[in-house]
Amino acid sequence: MTSAQRSAALPDVPTVNEQGFKDFDDLTWIGFFLPAGAHAEIVNRMNAEINRHRRAADVKDRLSQNGLTSKRNSPAEFAAFHPRGNPEVGETVKDSGAKAD
Repeated sequence: MTSAQRSAALPDVPTVNEQGFKDFDDLTWIGFFLPAGAHAEIVNRMNAEINRHRRAADVKDRLSQNGLTSKRNSPAEFAAFHPRGNPEVGETVKDSGAKAD
């Protein structure tokens, strides 16, 4: 498990942190994007609709079956989290020497 906490789907699988790599927290995430400059009303409406569906029992069940959880955040929180707004991620990729083909 690369997240900071153990997965409810695999509770006996230790996290990378528990294996001795402190402060390791790598999440799988999905984000939704609109064109740059989209009106705030549209952004907020889309965010509200996504969060409404995310709370549905069938969506929660499907995510859980795949070892995933869903976390609500606002457009501003996602913008702060997204790798373009997270210089550490960019540095890690740069340091790795990875190249897009």
